[in-house]
Amino acid sequence: MLKNIYTKSPAFYIQPFSHTQNKISTVTKTELPKIINLFNAYRMETGKASNINAVRSYLTARVEQNESTLFLAQKQGQAVGFIQLFPQYGAISMKKKWYIQDLFLSPQHRQQGIAEQLLNKAKALAAEDGSKLFLKTKRTNQAAQALYKKHGFTIDSDDITFEWQPKAPRAK
Repeated sequence: MLKNIYTKSPAFYIQPFSHTQNKISTVTKTELPKIINLFNAYRMETGKASNINAVRSYLTARVEQNESTLFLAQKQGQAVGFIQLFPQYGAISMKKKWYIQDLFLSPQHRQQGIAEQLLNKAKALAAEDGSKLFLKTKRTNQAAQALYKKHGFTIDSDDITFEWQPKAPRAK
């Protein structure tokens, strides 16, 4: 039997997510200011130092150069989450596919259905031309894994991810 987690007690009341209070939109140049602080908070949550100017430059370049697609979730006019996708093209399949680079919700807006709405927006984008979506997440991020499995994503056990990074240049 499921327990009702919503209680009327003010100290414990969790506002259930309402799709009517939420707006998912494509980030354009005019909407960039709405996402900058949220994106900075995302970077800080992963251990990076706050850097609003670098975030502004990074996001402006992605949007102006049409290098990624960003969807912004707003609840009652406040930016609460986003998903960023990059197009990639398979040489063997000769088809486009979308890489979900980032999916972030402010901590107080998690577990309210907003991530599902962002994922559904990404799925709709991919479905427009029959593209697939793919992503990677930390092995320890069980919450994200459960979300992706719930939305039909499967673990690709055939491939291994390798990374290479150049060494820092020597000081002269």
